Amino acid sequence: MRRSHKKPPGYRRWSSMRERCNNPNCKDWARYGGRGITVCERWDTFANFIDDVGHPPFLGAQIDRIDNDRGYEPGNVRWASCYEQQVNSRTVMIWVEVDGIRLSWKAWARELGVSHQALSYRAKMLGSRELAIRSAATLPMDHHNDLEAYRAGAV
Repeated sequence: MRRSHKKPPGYRRWSSMRERCNNPNCKDWARYGGRGITVCERWDTFANFIDDVGHPPFLGAQIDRIDNDRGYEPGNVRWASCYEQQVNSRTVMIWVEVDGIRLSWKAWARELGVSHQALSYRAKMLGSRELAIRSAATLPMDHHNDLEAYRAGAV
C-alpha cells in the first residue's frame, strides 16, 4: 500500500522561500540569498512560520515581502496574489496619479480594461500618461484618428 505524502497548505511556499535564501545552488539564489535576503531563525520550522503568517488564505497565494530590501521576518511578510506581488516587485514601476488616485501604469490599464501596450501607445500619441488614462474612459480604444482631436481639446 502506498502512502500519500501530501504537504500542508503553505509548506511548499515556505520550503521554496528557505531554498532561495539559503542554497547557493538554487536558480533564484542570486536574487535572494545572494543579495543578503535571509529568513529569520524562528521560521526554520514550518510550525513557527504558520503561527506567525497563517495558512495561505486562497489557492495560489504567494509569500510577498512588504519591503523588498528586508528579509523574510515577522511584520515584513504577507500572503498576496500574483498580481499584488508583481506590483510590489523591485523592477521599475511607473506610477500615475489622476484625480487623486495613484496607481501603477499596469493597474490603470487593468482598471480601464485595456492592455498596458494599448494605453502606452495612447500616451505616446497624446503626449502624457494622464491624458491617455483620461481619454480611455471617454474615447474607445479603436479610435486612433480621434486622438489628435482629443489632444487638441485636452491640452
